[in-house]
Amino acid sequence: MSHHNNRFTVVGPAPTLKRFDARWTNAAIPDLRYLEIMECSPGRIVLQFTTPAPALAAVTKLSRAWSSLVFLLDYEEEDKRTKGLAKAKAGRIEHYQIGY
Repeated sequence: MSHHNNRFTVVGPAPTLKRFDARWTNAAIPDLRYLEIMECSPGRIVLQFTTPAPALAAVTKLSRAWSSLVFLLDYEEEDKRTKGLAKAKAGRIEHYQIGY
């Protein structure tokens, strides 16, 4: 079974970001494993984890629920040699994927 290595960055106003924490990510993304907090500063949270597929739908859903935050998902699937980058804000997502 292949897996995706994910780096998930959440950026926004410090008071809102303080209410958003890793528990929201863990609950929103199906089959998330090995969640690790890489950075937790007043304006930014950076998480790292693995998933069986890109978590694009979950990131879009989180961005709808937390509309003042910006969500960035950088993922890689080494087996299929693909990398992707997504930016979600207020339920809208931009997504780019390349093969290498």
